[in-house]
Amino acid sequence: MVMDESVGRELKEKSSEGVRRGGLSTEESKRNLVRNTISQIVLFLFNTATSMYFVPFQIHYLGVANYGTVTLATHITNWADILAVGVTGTNQRFVLFHISRGEDEEAQSYFSTQLSATVLFSILLLPAAVALALLSPRLFRIPQGQETNTQILFFFTYMTYAAVIITSVLEVGMLARQRIDIRSVLSMIQQVLSYVAWIILFSLLVPSTWHIGFGRFLSMVILLALTLVTLVKLTPQLRPTLRGFDIGKFSETFKMGGWMMLSRSGAMLYLFMDTLIINLALGPEQVGRYGTIANVYIVLRSLSGRIWSIVTPPTIALFAAGDYEGLMKWMARAVKYVSIALAILLGVICGFSVPFLTWWLGKDFASLNLLLWILLSQLVVNISMDVPLSITYAANRLVGPSVATLAGGAIKLVIAVLLIHFTKLGLIAVAVADVIALSMKNLIMQPYFCSRSINSSSAPLYKALVPSVFLFAAVSASAWMMTKIWDMASFLHLLVGGTALVVIFGGIAWALAFNHSDREFVRKILPGGSR
Repeated sequence: MVMDESVGRELKEKSSEGVRRGGLSTEESKRNLVRNTISQIVLFLFNTATSMYFVPFQIHYLGVANYGTVTLATHITNWADILAVGVTGTNQRFVLFHISRGEDEEAQSYFSTQLSATVLFSILLLPAAVALALLSPRLFRIPQGQETNTQILFFFTYMTYAAVIITSVLEVGMLARQRIDIRSVLSMIQQVLSYVAWIILFSLLVPSTWHIGFGRFLSMVILLALTLVTLVKLTPQLRPTLRGFDIGKFSETFKMGGWMMLSRSGAMLYLFMDTLIINLALGPEQVGRYGTIANVYIVLRSLSGRIWSIVTPPTIALFAAGDYEGLMKWMARAVKYVSIALAILLGVICGFSVPFLTWWLGKDFASLNLLLWILLSQLVVNISMDVPLSITYAANRLVGPSVATLAGGAIKLVIAVLLIHFTKLGLIAVAVADVIALSMKNLIMQPYFCSRSINSSSAPLYKALVPSVFLFAAVSASAWMMTKIWDMASFLHLLVGGTALVVIFGGIAWALAFNHSDREFVRKILPGGSR
């Protein structure tokens, strides 16, 4: 993949060998980078648009408290991901590594091991999931009269999760061929099917929380089948079989996965402990109110994973080639592009927070504007500094980042509990705890471990981040001033105002924040760009 001129020349020289051994040519990688980037932008916009529409839709039919229960069920079930990562989470790294080297038998062995372990894990966890579903009304604060619906919801939520982790194993074919665009299309199809399923149930029956759980499960089963077909088409050398489990390879990947379990534990504390704390301390209705903003927060945080899926394959290739200097240049450039894009996007959202919430959810939710500001503004730097984590993944240096993530998650938990207990901040307490803990991890510890993995300085990463801080301040201030002059609480006004700010500050960023090399890189990867 063309990262810069030096990287491009090296990869071009090796392209013929790479294709012969199972890799991609430079030109094919370039085309995939464009496709993948565009598809991730489209998927993000799709997720944002559907969230904007269906969150108030669900609240209207279910009520705030029941909507909070749906959010809680999803977050609680995701805690099973801690174990899943230990069992299967690192195997893709080994599959991709051996495919890139043309070692198909080794890749197949790792793939079969991962698939078998994932299916077995899902089956073994089923009794615990059933028990959690049955006990959910006793463990959590549930709206009165919703006990049975909540039990069914929790069960379908786990079944959806099981389908998700099995599907993630089968996605290795798309990762190997760097066809993230296909995965984006399949994801959108899955979501549309989910919406259609539970909307039909809403229209035929009295709307209930379990309808959403069933719709998600049905759509994930269909996505699993489509992903299986894609695997066979893109990587015929990988056979989806439950035979061929290799205990030695499982042990090898589990050692790496053990540290990822620590990291995922911390990530769960960051992302999904909020709703449990709020449910137990403040009640289900407050979970629903927090969940509306948290939904936007999680959609934006998911950008880390989407960007990571684009960045990681070439990162592994550069690391395998030993081009650490080129790798750091590539990573710093990725941080710069991501942070500037986020600065403009989040600056518009935060600056328009009051009219945005009024238009989206109604006047009763406009008071959540401070919560939105606190949760979203930090993501300009914190999502951007998630990108270099692909370096430690490629280098198999996960001990430090994993411990840092777990420690940060624990710090967030302690701060949130203390602030809720000893102050009257309420929902704001959880948001403040998130900012403190996430910033400590992403701005201090993560750059250190990433640069150390390749014996480099972390200074380029921080330098790449600087323009976005000033850009966010300028965009958000401009958006806020617009709300003082015009009534922005309508879709048309928000769209026109937001578009104007994106165009204006996008042009300013292109002229001032990007240097000649940055602009030339963008021109090269665009269709028809110079070779």
